[in-house]
Amino acid sequence: MKNVITRASALALGAALLWTLAALAQVTPELQKAIDARQAPQGVKPLPVDLFTTKDFYLDSESWPDPRYTRCNTPWRIDQMWVNGSVGEWGDCQYGQSVKELTSPYPYQTAEEHYDALMAKASAKGGPTTYDRAHPPPDWDGYYNSRTLQQQQWSFGNNVQAATLMQVLTPEYRRRFTQALYHVAVTNSAQWVSSTCYPEGLMRWWAQGIRDVQVTVTPHQVQLLSGTALNILREILIGQKHVTKISQWYGETVGFWDGEALVAWTDNVQGWWMSHALPEFSSELEAVEVYTRDEQRNIHLDITLYDPVAFVAPLHLEVIYTYLAAADSEQRYQWKECQQYLFNINGRLEAVTPGTVIQYRVPDWYDRPWARVWEEYFEKGMSRPEPDESLFNFK
Repeated sequence: MKNVITRASALALGAALLWTLAALAQVTPELQKAIDARQAPQGVKPLPVDLFTTKDFYLDSESWPDPRYTRCNTPWRIDQMWVNGSVGEWGDCQYGQSVKELTSPYPYQTAEEHYDALMAKASAKGGPTTYDRAHPPPDWDGYYNSRTLQQQQWSFGNNVQAATLMQVLTPEYRRRFTQALYHVAVTNSAQWVSSTCYPEGLMRWWAQGIRDVQVTVTPHQVQLLSGTALNILREILIGQKHVTKISQWYGETVGFWDGEALVAWTDNVQGWWMSHALPEFSSELEAVEVYTRDEQRNIHLDITLYDPVAFVAPLHLEVIYTYLAAADSEQRYQWKECQQYLFNINGRLEAVTPGTVIQYRVPDWYDRPWARVWEEYFEKGMSRPEPDESLFNFK
């Protein structure tokens, strides 16, 4: 076991060092010539100015939703360009999910309306179902892999055009998304939240932020424990109502049982960023999740995301937690303690060895710390709109 852990740690360190070396690269005149010379796919007419040739992306807002502006790339391909040496390459302009596939198939306009409708359906059948110690809830306890549908989830950014995601965002969040795409793809200033030990944020739960999930079910709550660089604990409080007054990083989740289906509603979320060349979300984000289990003990999630500030319509996700092991198995949850060794040096994350003294700016976690780095180091002279002067965005 020690050898396995050592080998895994070495691989992780090696990958981190490769990423660090890539992070130091910049667009040289020679590279810019190569970017300018890259040919679009047959039958695709390039835009006069795109993400890789613009001098000021803020002036290109009419082109942001056009797939050609990001050269038909997915957020994942953009995120990896400096790592694999493909800066400015064109993707497949026919690839990826459509706007219709991203948006909710349900008629509800708010999470509360959606949750109440599901409650009404359960009540019509004599529910919601009440469990206690003598009549325990379904035995879902155990360990699960959350990434079974990774390739099919737009929240990972690898099966959807960046431009398609742009089309489901409001104007302000399109601007924020374009800012992230530009600085990941062009200035090479990726500010991954795990690299800086920032909070993961709720949307990371359905994206890069978790892998294996430990599920614990009691009559009063369902606990979901996971994380990548940091631990994320979500509690679905059965039969409860939302009472939290201040937004939480992962929100406050209440729920009920409809037979052996679990319905959950998350509110009171702190707005943040999905990271990895993906969009931001606001503190108005709410989620309705329906959990069911199949005969192989896999848990299926049907997720609807409501955020009228960031999204032009409710969005939809399907997730599967593949069963790995029972709660009484030898599987163990690995506790995560984020140890930051990448720090912003002149706007780019660099590895800093222990004992080194550097100038460090304490981030404002209720602001957009990644964006403040970009704006200070790489946006001088750009036509950035005046920032929102509100100090906090609490509900």
